Amino acid sequence: MDAKQVWRAALGELQVSLSPANFETWLKDTALVSVDDSRFRVAVPNGFAKDWLETRYRSLICQTLARVVGYSVNVDFEVRPGLVAPAADDGPAPAPVRLEPGRVGGEGGSVSLNARYTFRNFIVGSANRLAHAASLSVAERPGHAYNPLFLYGGVGLGKTHLMHAIGNQVIARFPRKK
Repeated sequence: MDAKQVWRAALGELQVSLSPANFETWLKDTALVSVDDSRFRVAVPNGFAKDWLETRYRSLICQTLARVVGYSVNVDFEVRPGLVAPAADDGPAPAPVRLEPGRVGGEGGSVSLNARYTFRNFIVGSANRLAHAASLSVAERPGHAYNPLFLYGGVGLGKTHLMHAIGNQVIARFPRKK
């Protein structure tokens, strides 16, 4: 198994052991840069992700890699901002989509959400990483995780995008929820 396959295998195990929100936020956009003996160098998109992984997930990542390769390893993280290309700007956002009454929440309920605002196309940065993770948790367990959820921040940080993404995911996963 080559180094990239080892990293993919480790990511697969980590995806199972972490919540989807944590995996998406912290590990999805990582890449293996190099392996020297037992030292793995992993690229991350920004300094915030580097600090978070070093303080909270380094030991779990080392243990997971050790299980995959069969010997003890060390992991170093390095910032590579161009690791993930940002999504292309497709112009102005379309008008909100109006769903038919009765689709959500039973008889007579309706929701007006912008279908283009999803978690898949949300660009996570250091200023909105925590809000993204909390929003994913809310969408996975509506009414349980972060109940209530408050999003506060400056203009252009993704508050509206996250709220619509939560709504779109809840509708997709739980069509009868109000």
